[in-house]
Amino acid sequence: MFIGRTNELVVLDTLWQQKPTSCILLYGNRFVGKTTLITEFCKGKKTVFFSALPSIYDDNLTAFSKALFSCIAPALFSPPALQDFDTVLQNIQIFSQKEPTVLVIDDFSNLYHCHPDFLRLLANVLEQKQPVSKLMVILADSSNSFMEKTVMSSQSPLYGIYDTSLRISGLSYRDCSQFFPLYSPEENAIIYGMTGGVPLYLELLDSGADLKTNIMNAFFTRHACFSEFPTLILKQELRELTIYHAIFSSIISGSCRLSEIADRVHLETGLCVKYLKALTTMGLIKKETPVASKDQKKSYYTISDLMFRFYYRFVPDNKSHITSGRIFLSYLTLIEDYIPEYMEQVLLDIVKEYFLHYDHHLVFEINQIGSYWSKSSTDHIDLLATDMTNTYGLFGTVNYSGGRPMDISDLQALIEKSKVVTTIEHRCYCLVNRSGFTNVLINKAAEDGVILLTLPQLYHET
Repeated sequence: MFIGRTNELVVLDTLWQQKPTSCILLYGNRFVGKTTLITEFCKGKKTVFFSALPSIYDDNLTAFSKALFSCIAPALFSPPALQDFDTVLQNIQIFSQKEPTVLVIDDFSNLYHCHPDFLRLLANVLEQKQPVSKLMVILADSSNSFMEKTVMSSQSPLYGIYDTSLRISGLSYRDCSQFFPLYSPEENAIIYGMTGGVPLYLELLDSGADLKTNIMNAFFTRHACFSEFPTLILKQELRELTIYHAIFSSIISGSCRLSEIADRVHLETGLCVKYLKALTTMGLIKKETPVASKDQKKSYYTISDLMFRFYYRFVPDNKSHITSGRIFLSYLTLIEDYIPEYMEQVLLDIVKEYFLHYDHHLVFEINQIGSYWSKSSTDHIDLLATDMTNTYGLFGTVNYSGGRPMDISDLQALIEKSKVVTTIEHRCYCLVNRSGFTNVLINKAAEDGVILLTLPQLYHET
């Protein structure tokens, strides 16, 4: 069952319909569903699909030739290996003049590393723009740094030639919930909080099992299906994994500013920045700065990949219990009791996604969304979204673990806190609470235009 990716399919379909020759760069971390998306788009289209091998020139040339002939001459029993990659590309272009064709090269970095000149050959084919041909080229890879720093760089032969790039991440929290139609919004939020909407992770879980069983099988058994993923993903692009593991541990423990991370990992600040940039490029961490503030000194790092965040929050500290099997006896006190605290940040992520993609309340277009904080801990505002000019703003309080309905005092506290941000002229307010709201607050919110949201409403349920 194919779920989500509506926007990406629209981009691909539009280029396919409007341009005789096009090139798309499609990339993202492993397991996010790049190949599944490409396969869905290619349904009903003549497709040369080549998965490049981590091998030498000759092996890739043979495999590419086979992929070509399996498309243009599928009945051929023993297809020959063409003499070079230029010949393969020329044959594909000739075939595309007879029938509209999609050329997909998956794991493209493997081909580039054995034959760097391939980019120039491909650029020559794309620039020819044969008037009677219909050819779309999709280059896909799991290395974000390779695609951004090599294929998309200003020095690349494809620079100015490729039509668009699509960086693929996990599914939205709403699309994620379609994998578990019997789960409640709260249970689906937790599933999202431990998978980040990555399709492979979702498929490895059992939609017929209860939430605890899925959490245990994913992270807390000796052969947990998610336990190897962090190291596997890091190994693809990075070395010195011990340092990267230490950085994740530092961030999840609360030592998340640059100086704190450098001290915790025992690195010079300048060297630490390089490691942090590598993780940022991979989309595993991100640098947070307060919305409506230009003070970079207030910034800190968070783990943006939710599977990594869940893993480093719960697995390393409980490794002995997991290995010995004692985690089954202590799951309640070591894991379950701390999930509400963990879900505070996840709920904030969900709320930000809601206002960016699903909300119809706001009268302004969001330019920046995040949190606000200053040197004073009392000035922290969970949610702040502003327009391009910082004259319109949405202030919000987001609560998952409070365990009580919000009341008038929570709204008053938010309004008072918001006064610290003086640049916003037009203000609106939002309260998000897993435990709902008192009737008095509901009536007051209706009068004053305050947005109240619970998990069922975030998941579009009433």
